[in-house]
Amino acid sequence: MKRILPLAALALALGLWMAGFGDEFDKPNGMPESRVFNENYGAVYPRPAVTTEDHAVSYWVQDIVEDYAKPRVKDAPASLAATELPFGCLLPRPSDKAQVVFVEIYSGYDHAPLYFVTENDVKTVRRHIETKQKRPNLDRMLNVNAAQQVDVFVTEVEQPVYLVLAAHNETIWSLQIAEGARLDGVSIIGYEPQALAHAPEHARVGFAVVVGSPQGDCVETPQQPVNDTWRALQKTNDKRVGEGFRTIIDEASQNHDRFRGWLRWHVGDPHRTIDAYRTAHVLIGPKPATRLRYRPLTGTQLTYTPNAIPVWGSKNDVADIIYGFAENGR
Repeated sequence: MKRILPLAALALALGLWMAGFGDEFDKPNGMPESRVFNENYGAVYPRPAVTTEDHAVSYWVQDIVEDYAKPRVKDAPASLAATELPFGCLLPRPSDKAQVVFVEIYSGYDHAPLYFVTENDVKTVRRHIETKQKRPNLDRMLNVNAAQQVDVFVTEVEQPVYLVLAAHNETIWSLQIAEGARLDGVSIIGYEPQALAHAPEHARVGFAVVVGSPQGDCVETPQQPVNDTWRALQKTNDKRVGEGFRTIIDEASQNHDRFRGWLRWHVGDPHRTIDAYRTAHVLIGPKPATRLRYRPLTGTQLTYTPNAIPVWGSKNDVADIIYGFAENGR
């Protein structure tokens, strides 16, 4: 059973427009280029580039879809539905004829106006209230908790596609499926809360997340690179870098190998792998001859992992909700 939470019940205030959301990109000149690559975390392309399985090939999102826009407050989903997280890492298995695709990222690029409020967030504010300190500034907290949207363009029509979508940070995976493409199933894996949009009706979907979840002891997830910054990995090419730094890189590689082993045990071997440190768009299949029509989140049902409370709106809306929870003892 899924627990349906109408947005009105969450006291979500929707503005017509927000600074920082909804600014459509002009298509840049030339083709995307990545100056950085790491075997564990893939390539890094500038926004609004599309990541493919070939690290040497990328496109601008305007090459793939028309009417693209970044996530906006006015694009609110119709409802948020919490999925059950059973004990154990139970994921749907791919069909025999399906093409299995692993998509592994650390995080997305584009912040969506969706925030996952955790029990720790409320406890932090309550401590400020109880000690009569001044009202804390929640900007840092809310920047951390804001979900980032990643579009998954599926244009493969020769075989059904089974997706494994894995991220460390809070992520909205927005499926953009071309006509003729068939989805065999989706497994979503994350350390922080995850959400899924535009899943076809009756699609087989499984979730596995770590934080605040009964699955917390059984999931290996993509790990963050050194110091949570991609520039650090560039230092591995510098002969002046000390052995301590290289040791940390080696540990990151071992973490990645463990994660891959966990995936193979629970899902099977992939036919394709797409990895990136950060990306906002992923292409599975060929570049379409005719651009797809972009599907925003407007009016859809967003399925999320219930290890946090999802709130759609501005930072001020979310801050008011957190303070309300803290003051009312929730």
